[in-house]
Amino acid sequence: MAAKVCTTRSGRLFVIDRYSKQRYLVDTGSDLCVFPRKLLSGRRARTDYTLYTANGTTILTYGWTSRSMNLGLRRDFPCRFVIADIDLPVIEVDLLTHYGLLVDCRYIRLLDGVTSLSTPGLTAPPSVPSVKIISGGTPPDIFLEELPVLTKPAGTHREVRHNTAHHIRTTPGPPLAYRPGRLSPDRMAIAKA
Repeated sequence: MAAKVCTTRSGRLFVIDRYSKQRYLVDTGSDLCVFPRKLLSGRRARTDYTLYTANGTTILTYGWTSRSMNLGLRRDFPCRFVIADIDLPVIEVDLLTHYGLLVDCRYIRLLDGVTSLSTPGLTAPPSVPSVKIISGGTPPDIFLEELPVLTKPAGTHREVRHNTAHHIRTTPGPPLAYRPGRLSPDRMAIAKA
């Protein structure tokens, strides 16, 4: 039995960030969140990290950027994006899973499983390609697909779930702090000698 693929009448789903008025492509087939280099100010140095489209074309990358999106669901969605030579910002499936967001292809909207709210979407032409970490086809690529921890960067900042604080001891006992002051005359004479 063939599985049904979630597609809209005219392609893929877009959502709009209320802060920047930027359209984001919601792509459940992409491997990570990607932001276009042309939408950022300033020059970016190219990195060695390489991405691929679904058809195997290479995409150059230029580091990372953290963005917070307001999709009209009464909460913000901070995310870390890879900066790359693409046309549109892309939201990947792991971000949707992390925040409990669901794609509703039938009514062209994004549902929030936490707040039970939805935000309307727009449709994109099906010619917009997905973003992949591995080009696929070769034996090393098949091996790397089984271990995504090796190739996939952390997309969201993880919340620390402990209260452990690390200190580097430089003095015995608790840290010391003194206000600067004048030396007594006898100590000043020793210091000058």
